Amino acid sequence: SATFHLNGDDVTTIHLPPAHTDGDSFVRFIKANVIHTGDVFAAYRYPFIDVESGGSIKGVLRAIDRMLPLIDDNTKVIPGHGGLSSKKDVLAYRKMVSTAISKIEPMVKSGRTLQQVIDAKPLREFDEEWGKFRKPEAFVEIVYNGLAPRKKQSKEARIFKPRRRSRRLRRARKNAPAALPGSRACRPRISPPISTVACRESRSGSPFCRRA
Repeated sequence: SATFHLNGDDVTTIHLPPAHTDGDSFVRFIKANVIHTGDVFAAYRYPFIDVESGGSIKGVLRAIDRMLPLIDDNTKVIPGHGGLSSKKDVLAYRKMVSTAISKIEPMVKSGRTLQQVIDAKPLREFDEEWGKFRKPEAFVEIVYNGLAPRKKQSKEARIFKPRRRSRRLRRARKNAPAALPGSRACRPRISPPISTVACRESRSGSPFCRRA
């Protein structure tokens, strides 16, 4: 955690274990008695949990339990999504998250498929109020995928797994302007060096060395 002094208040940021994603924290304004939870808490809506990036519904529960001792009946809680909240709203969220774990985890361990769990409607008591923004089926899938055992990759597969370039990066390189003769982008990466003309001829297909 780290504490800053701002406008006469002590502002503390507290790091959390993987919850919504693998890099969560919340911010506490001590004198103002305000807590900004980030996406660890969403008011009366099923949250998104980035399981692929290390998020975990059990981590969300642990994060809420980390915050609750710092929240009293007068604390203003700013959620990642939803309106200004209070302790009772955080407790309601905790109940929903805890129920999701207790209902879905046994189904996962018993070998039920995702569709079987969705069809069972394990969160029907919360669906009407909490399922207006994110559909119940989508949230059940998030929880299921987070609780299901993940297949382990071999060491070789992790080492040689090709890196995928983002669509934005590919588009930026495709639309990159032609490099000027002698510029750093047009210098060949081989030794011994060759002339700028040779660079333009030999690397004409490069996104950085296309012909003007």
